[in-house]
Amino acid sequence: MYESLEEIGKVFSTKQIKIQSIISGFSAIFKRNISIIAKYKLKIFNSFLNSFIAYSMYFFVSLLLPKKVIATESYTVSGVSYIFSGLLIASYGTTILGAGLGSLTNEMRQGTFESIVLTPYGLKKYIIIEIISEVIYYSFQNIIFLFPILLIYPFTSSLTSFTLKTIMTLIILLLAYILFMSILTLTSSLIVVVLKRGREIALAISGLLHFLGGILYPISVFPKFLQAIALASPLTQAISAFREILFTGAVLTNTTVWSAIIILLVYACVLVCSFNWLYKKVYLIVQKKGSISHY
Repeated sequence: MYESLEEIGKVFSTKQIKIQSIISGFSAIFKRNISIIAKYKLKIFNSFLNSFIAYSMYFFVSLLLPKKVIATESYTVSGVSYIFSGLLIASYGTTILGAGLGSLTNEMRQGTFESIVLTPYGLKKYIIIEIISEVIYYSFQNIIFLFPILLIYPFTSSLTSFTLKTIMTLIILLLAYILFMSILTLTSSLIVVVLKRGREIALAISGLLHFLGGILYPISVFPKFLQAIALASPLTQAISAFREILFTGAVLTNTTVWSAIIILLVYACVLVCSFNWLYKKVYLIVQKKGSISHY
């Protein structure tokens, strides 16, 4: 308990300074990252071109499907709508994962990561803010990139009419998914600090999630043991719920939707605990090695 108003004032003043420090740090790191990205205009165009080529390729794959449709227990939709809906969720999440881990690897190669970490800001705060800034930037980038792609290809042909409840359900699902992917990236970043291999780790994780996610096909085509593993994947749950909302107008009371949101949040909580546990281990390794730079 605090004994005087003066003591309470000091505590609140200290907390206010900490909050201002976090906001200032986030602003500085975000502006720095944007300025770096802006200098590589060819890379931005290249990212858009890669996205366009990938979606174009999957569009033509969808035309090979029998009757060009995919039928499930809940809905029957065009192949392009089914595949694109899975890609929208999966590519967004794996872009965040790859960008976040890749940026940390680049920082270590250039030696700037170590110099920033040695400031009073510290290792944990810096990694958290670095990942958050990447999530914000690549969220906007994905939205901008997808507009022309979705206008060209008939993805919207199978969409249901949206109500306010449907839109709110979609927003809640996406927020749970973004939270999960952000914390997954955050936890994976600690492995990058030790192994210095962000791209390889991102590819391994995203490859596994894509394989089990049912992006191009219903997971019912898997053998029974793989179906059980796939159902435990948070990406599979997110994609299934996303499709239910888009193609049937499902709301929060839908079993597929609310169970997916709960699973994503449970995974996020587990990953937060893993992050805190791993951070202590990584920090000890960093102290012993005396360097976190990647040469």
